[in-house]
Amino acid sequence: EKTIKQVKKAQTEFAKYSQEQVDKILENTDISVNDLQNFLILEMNDGSNFDFSLVNLANQDNPYANYELGKKEYRGEFEGKPNYGKAFNYFEKAALKNHPSAYWMMGNMVKNGLIGNYEYDKAFEYFEKAKNLGSVAAINSLGIMYQNGYGVKQDEDMAFRLFKEAASKNYAYAFNNLANYYKGKDNEKVFEYFYKMREIY
Repeated sequence: EKTIKQVKKAQTEFAKYSQEQVDKILENTDISVNDLQNFLILEMNDGSNFDFSLVNLANQDNPYANYELGKKEYRGEFEGKPNYGKAFNYFEKAALKNHPSAYWMMGNMVKNGLIGNYEYDKAFEYFEKAKNLGSVAAINSLGIMYQNGYGVKQDEDMAFRLFKEAASKNYAYAFNNLANYYKGKDNEKVFEYFYKMREIY
């Protein structure tokens, strides 16, 4: 009876999301409303059984569950140390349904050589996909790629535009990158952007 009440409560909470909010979350993805609802119900109610239930949900091809398991493996929550191979596999499964953050994590992993060689071209590709799916973090990451010439011709102007775009969406690290961009050029801008980063972070 308690479980039924918990599920009903979670379903009521989910119902508070407007159709517009749900549509925005799922826009351009292959993720269903049911995928989102099942994950939110699990997250709100499963307590100590969360990890076990998360694995079960991931086995049902739920992209949110696969993404969460990827993060846990990335942080080493299961084995006491990161398992980047498992993490990448989970992110890849989530990405098959166009989960934006999964693509962003995959980009970071191949960019930093966590599952083999440094693959800047592949990282750029993943960041582009994540950006097109609405990831603000990916916009900032693409700025870093252009700034350093990773997987693309170095272009400081494009990097700046991308950092500005991410900052316009209040992404803290973008303000940090803008502050660094102005170092030695405009101390007022440096202070302004570092201050904005501190306000958000």
